[in-house]
Amino acid sequence: MDTLAAYHQLQAQAIFSRADVEPFVKARRTAYALIEKLIEEGLAVKIRKNLYTAVDSKTGQLMANPYQIACSVTDSAYLCRSSALKYHGLVEGSDNQIMIASETRFHNFEFNNIQYNYIISLISEGVISSGRHLGVRVTDRERTIVDYIKDFDKISSLFDLLECLETMEYLDEAKLWTYLSAYDVQFLYQKVGFLASTRQTGLNLSGDFIDSCRGKVRNSIRYLTEKAKKSASHNVEWGLMVPRYLLDHSR
Repeated sequence: MDTLAAYHQLQAQAIFSRADVEPFVKARRTAYALIEKLIEEGLAVKIRKNLYTAVDSKTGQLMANPYQIACSVTDSAYLCRSSALKYHGLVEGSDNQIMIASETRFHNFEFNNIQYNYIISLISEGVISSGRHLGVRVTDRERTIVDYIKDFDKISSLFDLLECLETMEYLDEAKLWTYLSAYDVQFLYQKVGFLASTRQTGLNLSGDFIDSCRGKVRNSIRYLTEKAKKSASHNVEWGLMVPRYLLDHSR
């Protein structure tokens, strides 16, 4: 198969590896030679070891977008944390950093002025295939919100979290509970329960859901956010030290 014919087939899948090229050549060892020829002719670009993207021959644009690249790093890779929030349109985020959860570890890397960062995948529940972009996997809205509450100090701030939660018109409680149960971390039950029982967040979750969270709380006092230790007050119900302004909005 000639270079142009191979290019047209690889262009359709945007991202490819040596294994994707091997069917186009008679001998496996010549696959890299074909890839090098595609690169030399400006029809492909190397992203990292054994990962490439086709280039539009008319515009010079990469056929793969950053989200597709992120989800091709490993077989289990998916968008998480701030990247999932942005993908769902829940926050405005940076375009130069993508957070990738994966069961297989990989080294962080930079490509085309975008930093791709590894996050260990602690649970597998709540990962869906996007209907907008081929090959993109991302945490669903409920898993994304649970992860945001779990790690908001690492992602942004309590203020940004509260601002995001105010926009939530509906969240599936069954899904939320599935992800909380998968993590099964008391501190997460405390945070979700407290935020669900705080009018300021706008979360419209049922009393039964809040009671279920409360049933998972044992004797433990934690800070809701490490960034507000000096201005925190004790919420006895949830065993949390929280910013004083939030106590005035408890249900």
